[in-house]
Amino acid sequence: MIIDTHTHINTPYGGKILTAEDLLDDMKKANVNYALVFALEFSQLDGIITTEELIETLKPHRNLFPIGTVSPFSFTRERQQQIESLLKNDTLKGIKLYLGYEHFYPNDERLDSLYEMCSKFGKPIIYHTGFFWDPGKKGLIKYAQPLAVDDVATRFPNLKIVIAHMGNPWLTDCAVVAQKNENVYVDVSGYFVEFQPIQKEEIQHFIEDVKTFFKLTGSYRKLLFASDWPLYALKEYVDAAKLLPLSNEDKEWFFWKNAATIFNLPVE
Repeated sequence: MIIDTHTHINTPYGGKILTAEDLLDDMKKANVNYALVFALEFSQLDGIITTEELIETLKPHRNLFPIGTVSPFSFTRERQQQIESLLKNDTLKGIKLYLGYEHFYPNDERLDSLYEMCSKFGKPIIYHTGFFWDPGKKGLIKYAQPLAVDDVATRFPNLKIVIAHMGNPWLTDCAVVAQKNENVYVDVSGYFVEFQPIQKEEIQHFIEDVKTFFKLTGSYRKLLFASDWPLYALKEYVDAAKLLPLSNEDKEWFFWKNAATIFNLPVE
């Protein structure tokens, strides 16, 4: 089984807007069974799809699970109550926060009530970290550095956290935060050059960076398979990930068991 823990829809690419059906088609080609799909609500990027729109779009598709989003700049009391309801009734499987794209750090106190809710209902927080797709040059990279995640993980030890993109290029910082905190996991999405075939040299760098992660954490069990589709053909990403030096047991955890457990997914 394979679960992709990091995908997007409503994204412009190749002259069309990519839909849930396009994602499902690519999943079939790559033998990916399930995927988490992220909402995107702020104006810095094309492809806006609100949390509520994403939920409605994915309702017909039992193997696509919605991940909502929140911004500290618009997290009013009313919005807090709306998000709480969606988390409580298991409509949302987690919340994605777009560090860097939006100008806030993960330990922004305006998000404390969100972290308390997610801890209460067992829903993960996923942080964008590292490089980002920012054609408008409006993002600020300092906010996407993963070290501040340690503050959140320490203050909210029951909050499940996923650091997206391995913190690339801050892989070492990302690994240290994951090693220190039992509640922190890491996804491998968005590693390669976007919108291009993945090159052999890139795959070798990928393997070496994951080995570095292992040296710092002592385990591959903190890693989640993720692609950041549609930035890449899903089959290419799966094929590259299968070359990682994991044991058969670790591959099970990497490709689906961690995701199923952390996000409490009804997989078969």
